[in-house]
Amino acid sequence: MANLRVFEFAKKHDLPTEKVIEKANQLGFNYKNHLSSMEDKQVTMLDETFAANKKTNAATTKNQGETQKNTTQKGGKGIVNKQNQSNNSSKPETKSKPLAKTENNKKSTSTTSRPAAKPTEKKAAPIVKRTTNPMEQKTTTGTSGKRGGYRGAQGTHGGFNKRKRKGKRGETKPVAPPVPRKFKELPDVLVYTDGMTVADISKKIYREPAEIIKKKNYLIIDETITFHNEEEQVDIVALPLDGFRMTVMVDYHNPALGSQHTGLFDLEKEFITEFAPTRTFCFLSEVETLAEQGLIKGGTIDNAVVIVDRTVSEEDLTELSQKLGIEKKISVGKNGFLNENSLRFKNEPVRHKLLDMIGDFALIGVPIKAQILAARPGHKANVEFAKKIRKLYQQKQLEKKYQHVKKEGVVFDSIAIQKILPHRYPFLLVDKIIHLEMDKKVIGVKSVTSNEPFFQGHFPGRPVMPGVLIVEAMAQTGGILMLNSVPDPEEKLVLFMGIDKAKFRKQVVPGDELILEAELISQRNRFVVIRGKAFVGNVLVAEAELKAAIVDRVETEK
Repeated sequence: MANLRVFEFAKKHDLPTEKVIEKANQLGFNYKNHLSSMEDKQVTMLDETFAANKKTNAATTKNQGETQKNTTQKGGKGIVNKQNQSNNSSKPETKSKPLAKTENNKKSTSTTSRPAAKPTEKKAAPIVKRTTNPMEQKTTTGTSGKRGGYRGAQGTHGGFNKRKRKGKRGETKPVAPPVPRKFKELPDVLVYTDGMTVADISKKIYREPAEIIKKKNYLIIDETITFHNEEEQVDIVALPLDGFRMTVMVDYHNPALGSQHTGLFDLEKEFITEFAPTRTFCFLSEVETLAEQGLIKGGTIDNAVVIVDRTVSEEDLTELSQKLGIEKKISVGKNGFLNENSLRFKNEPVRHKLLDMIGDFALIGVPIKAQILAARPGHKANVEFAKKIRKLYQQKQLEKKYQHVKKEGVVFDSIAIQKILPHRYPFLLVDKIIHLEMDKKVIGVKSVTSNEPFFQGHFPGRPVMPGVLIVEAMAQTGGILMLNSVPDPEEKLVLFMGIDKAKFRKQVVPGDELILEAELISQRNRFVVIRGKAFVGNVLVAEAELKAAIVDRVETEK
């Protein structure tokens, strides 16, 4: 699975990207901007953090709501009490009798006979009669700011009258739908400045940010892929890894170069500073040959490292400088390099080999997730290895195109096969494809049951699958291999041209499972030769060489 970006995570949780980056930095994650990628562990930790914050905020909001409700209710009571007080202000106050003179009072718990103290009388505050005009009350008491004071004729709605009034002011206006953005052509020139965000670019090209940002597609290596060249002693291996790492080793048996190795563990952080500045290198014995072939025209003593691997005289160096058009005097340095050119890194040559591999892997057409181990790589070997991975990528794209439901051990099921082959029941003789190597080999499966219509007449009482139908099943399996070599297989047909070396070694009966293998022998334009084999278990039951041609389906229908 591809890693999430910061802006995708923020959109998922309905949060601003700044808040996500701030929280990530608090947790120790170094996110530079909204396009930074997030690892699965980091996504899990941030999910838990924001989920906990949501629970805390929800609890706080609930408590605040209950407090506000209680406050509102108390305020309402205060209004009624004060109104009652104002209505009863004209009544004379009843004097309370002393406790000592009341016969029904409870006995005092004090054991002394000390007389009760005379209660102190407080001066009554002047009573102000309130007006009943709401507007006057609003002006006199509305600005007091005291809790529970009079709030005018607004009720308990927090200062807003919810009742609709007659007339224009009480009518609710319909919400206007959002106006769609007018389509504008892309500008001919876009001036890019440092610090521009996706939002800034989207405004300049009149597009939404979602239209110009797409999730990066990776090829995930889920199996070990190897390459070996015995002649040049080159080995390259790709191992499954949820990320991208490279380890490269070179050994040219030269004292100046020696055995070197390097590794890249974080492409975004290390590429610009640790590998991009490295220069190409070659041996002095190769310079003349390369110059005669019209190569290394842009090479100079400064932008390339030349390793001296043979004894040369002053005359040889002068002649070489004339051939290369170098005005500077050339000499052999004590460090084994031409002109005693100092290295930018101690292992600069092997770092440049790793840089070459990154460039050659761009031919795959998609970034990969894998761990790459390479010994003595070169451009030729890199390209061959890239082609191998490219075929794997194309195969996975085919599986994604036709096989929508991923099934373990199945490349194409019967539904996907019907999208590629034109055959239908009862003449579709391939149930599923379990192995596919682009332009090389395919393996299919046909489950033979007693419900097959041909068993009714071949033979009654002793059903045997006709040999020609076994050949047809092999041909249909080979057709999937052939059609996947063209860009639009659903618009093509495979027609038989010949059958050679056909042999039937054993009967196929109901209950058997046919394993159908088709291997590409040769292909010239649209003409193909395939070797087909059919097995029941590990026993070979039939084989043949099939010749066929790929034609347009529409042309055939005419």
